[in-house]
This record gives sequence, structure tokens and C-alpha cells, in this order.
Amino acid sequence: MAKQILIVDDENSVTRYLYRTLRDEKYALHIANCGKQALKVVRENHIDMVITDLKMPGMTGYELLNKIKELYPEIIRVVLSGDSEESRVIKIVSDTTACLYLIKPISNEVLREQIENLFSKYSRKEELVVKKL
Repeated sequence: MAKQILIVDDENSVTRYLYRTLRDEKYALHIANCGKQALKVVRENHIDMVITDLKMPGMTGYELLNKIKELYPEIIRVVLSGDSEESRVIKIVSDTTACLYLIKPISNEVLREQIENLFSKYSRKEELVVKKL
């Protein structure tokens, strides 16, 4: 079964770029342009990973990821933002709002590699838990 990724960004050019970059991979892709729409997609689908920008009108990406963390802690949460302020990056990753913070612009290869690494890492953790039971 294909892993389901939700891409959240208020800039259509970014969501189109990410969709084009990942559509040839083994993923089912969903797009949302705001936090409210993203939460609806998460409620209605079995999302495995959320990739979101931070700066969006209404609900920020940080608020969105915290809500997802609270309601759906099993979803892998990733920030993809042009905001590279070190203190913000450290805070978001250290408080486990996101397990990865990627900085725009990012190459297609690096993005694909990072996504694959996260899916590999989290599937191995699940396998270890199952083996312990």
C-alpha cells in the first residue's frame, strides 16, 4: 500500500512543485492550502506524513503540527520552510512538534531521500515494537 503524504502550503507554486517532485514516487499525495483544510484531509484519510510550511495565514504550520501531534501522534511531521532561524528550528525539533525541519529551497533528490529515510526509520521502530510483543 502506498504511503500517504499531505503537503500543506499556502503558496500554490510550492504545492505544485512538491507534487511534481513526489508524484513519480510510491506515495499517494494530498494537497492542502491551509491548516483547517489540512486537518480535514487528515480526518478523512490515513495520512502517514505531513509536510508543511510554517508561515501560513490563519493557522501556522507550527500550530497545525501541534494539533496533529495531539490528535494523531503516529503521523510523521515535517517542516519545509524558508525560515532558517536557528532557535526556531531547534525549538520545533526538540519539542517533537516535527521530527525533521527542512529549509527551502531544497533539491528534489534531498527531499526524496529525507522522506524515504523517515519512512524507513519509523517503519523499523514499528517492527521493533511488534517483535517485542
